[in-house]
Amino acid sequence: MLRSVIHSQTAKNDLTSSYRGMRIREELLSQFPLYKCPMCGLSEPRTLDHYLPKSKFPEFSVLAVNLIPVCYECNNRKGNRVSQKPESQFLHAIFHRVPKMTPLLIAVVQFGKEARIDFHIDSNAAMPKELIARVRYQFDKLDLENRFRKEASNILAVEIYHLARHFPFPRTPKAVAAVRLC
Repeated sequence: MLRSVIHSQTAKNDLTSSYRGMRIREELLSQFPLYKCPMCGLSEPRTLDHYLPKSKFPEFSVLAVNLIPVCYECNNRKGNRVSQKPESQFLHAIFHRVPKMTPLLIAVVQFGKEARIDFHIDSNAAMPKELIARVRYQFDKLDLENRFRKEASNILAVEIYHLARHFPFPRTPKAVAAVRLC
């Protein structure tokens, strides 16, 4: 009965009117003192993701625990995906906690003509397999390998630039010693 009431156009308009007026959005964004998106850890969260998509679950469209501050790119890539299977679900920033000290993301740096950094999820991490499956799903669907690679490349480029300013090339013993200290 409640679901049929909520699916009526009038009820839907009433539920979403305060959201469209940005009152809820601004209040939620101000209550989450995040400086990085909880889905990618790269960008500042400036949008609210409906963990359960409002197109499929309008009754939860303004429920605070369903509105997660995320960056635009993650919100856009996530879209309105929803699944009953954990291996096809995103992590919820409030309810799914990844242990902080558990190595999960592996970075492999390869040197050739150019340095290359590859990232992948450690399937043998010491955490529940269901949680690893969610992390892997999020990693894949949000294209985090490429986004992390780009971010790491930018960081390395800045560091190399600063090193090059202080140490002339070709490599001098002084420059090599400084790099070892980093």
